[in-house]
Amino acid sequence: MKIPRLQSDLRIALWYAIFGGLWITLSDRLLAAVITDIATLTKLQTYKGWAFVVASALVIFGLLRREISLRRLTVNEVEEKLRENEERLRQVWEVTSDAMCLSDANGIILAANPSYFRMYGYTAEQVIGKSFEIIFPQAEQEQALEQYKSVFQSETIPPVFETVLRRDNGMERFVESHVSFLTTAGRRTAMLSTIRDITERKQSELELRYLGTHDALTGLFNRGFFEEELARLERGRSFPISILVADVDQLKQVNDHAGHAAGDELLKRAAQVLTTAFRVDDIVARIGGDEFAVLLPATNSIVVKVLIDRVRQILREQQTIYPETPLGLSLGVSTAERPSPLAETLKEADANMYREKQRRDHSAGMRT
Repeated sequence: MKIPRLQSDLRIALWYAIFGGLWITLSDRLLAAVITDIATLTKLQTYKGWAFVVASALVIFGLLRREISLRRLTVNEVEEKLRENEERLRQVWEVTSDAMCLSDANGIILAANPSYFRMYGYTAEQVIGKSFEIIFPQAEQEQALEQYKSVFQSETIPPVFETVLRRDNGMERFVESHVSFLTTAGRRTAMLSTIRDITERKQSELELRYLGTHDALTGLFNRGFFEEELARLERGRSFPISILVADVDQLKQVNDHAGHAAGDELLKRAAQVLTTAFRVDDIVARIGGDEFAVLLPATNSIVVKVLIDRVRQILREQQTIYPETPLGLSLGVSTAERPSPLAETLKEADANMYREKQRRDHSAGMRT
């Protein structure tokens, strides 16, 4: 086990005191026993004292040189470690894929790493010494600077910011920013921002969200989203609410005789008819294999009849475009004039659709 420096120094001093005390005591006794002449004894004791002084001086000189050498070595080691750490930090600053930027309380950019310039598409000359607002469109610069100053002065800072970055060429990217502060005497003097491009992650999240709410074949909303909106509208104040249910006629026969690809095309055409006929705020969904539903907020029975007429008109136009593969839709509608369970309204619309389908099938059978 290594003895600490302080303990080592005390040990040396203790041994030196013991050795000096023994030397003085024993040498005096030895000289007194051997030399009887007082004058000679006095002279020898003087020589002995000077010899001890010289020896002590040499020992102290050696110890001082050793201490100075050790201290120089320690200082050199510390300086070398500092240089190594500084080089490591510089390498991290230079090669990290995250954009890093140091800015003052007024938003002036003091330093930035190469990834920052690559991410935003600006050069060092365009950025260093300028306000960070340069990276925002002109219409957003004032608001961005105010938000920056607010964050700089805030006591509580969110650990992560997400925002949209606009490069110098106008291309938009999603970024995630982490901020920390440099302080002097307890006062914030600069903000260090670490910025990461999360565009691919955001796009994946949006794709997953889309897949979770949309039907893969038609691109319409799926049944899960339709039911969520049904519950949301039931809690709201959008009454009257109408619900239309549509079913593709003869889809099974098309699948059996022409194949499922032909049946899929029929479903896509049905989706196109419905999205064309209804309004942007209406919720058009595929809720089953051949069944569609449309949620119509703030729509009474009079308006919904006009919309149904529009669906039938578009279907007639479709017959002229696709005479070989006609598309037929059986429609049923129901309206909740005042707040009530919309599941019952949907059930009634479905029953009305089924009755129309039976009439259409019966009519088709009579014609054959």
